[in-house]
Amino acid sequence: MTTLQELSDAVDRLVITNPNELASVFRAIRMIDEKIESGLREFDREQRYLLSNASSTEDFLVRSLGFLPEDAAATMKAARRPLR
Repeated sequence: MTTLQELSDAVDRLVITNPNELASVFRAIRMIDEKIESGLREFDREQRYLLSNASSTEDFLVRSLGFLPEDAAATMKAARRPLR
């Protein structure tokens, strides 16, 4: 089983019953967001979107992953912001 499949399975089993668990879930979401942003920065920097005939990473997100254009723009804005 892959790490992504394990993550998906864990999310499926997730039950949040108290504020501490809720806080932990929000921390995990932030960690995942940071991993996605890091991957998108590398994808964008290396222009991997060209492999799918997209003109930009935003275009790739729209054409290949079904993002709305405004969501793709917001996602890339988040990915391009300075690292903390």
